[in-house]
Amino acid sequence: MKSKLLALAGLTTIALMGSAANAQMHSSTTDAEFDRIYALMDTNKDGRISRAEYAAYHGMQFDTWDTTRSGMMSRDQMRTKQFERELRKTDGNPQGNSPTSVQKK
Repeated sequence: MKSKLLALAGLTTIALMGSAANAQMHSSTTDAEFDRIYALMDTNKDGRISRAEYAAYHGMQFDTWDTTRSGMMSRDQMRTKQFERELRKTDGNPQGNSPTSVQKK
């Protein structure tokens, strides 16, 4: 039961990251950046993204954000990575709060 809950939590995290990445891609990504990401996803180079390619790409994203290599990501880890991403995209002027200023519920 515990392993099923952990697996569900992991899949939920990946799905949320995918949704957030997708929304981010549509809102502020340049055409060049979009093309770069699309090319990374299209691993068989057929010009289309399959469900498996999409899932594999977002799995790689999870792996790069999972700094403890535990297969799980805490809220703090995810928030820190999102903040770092915002810093890169906005030349050091992130949208939103820093990870240390976000109050936990």
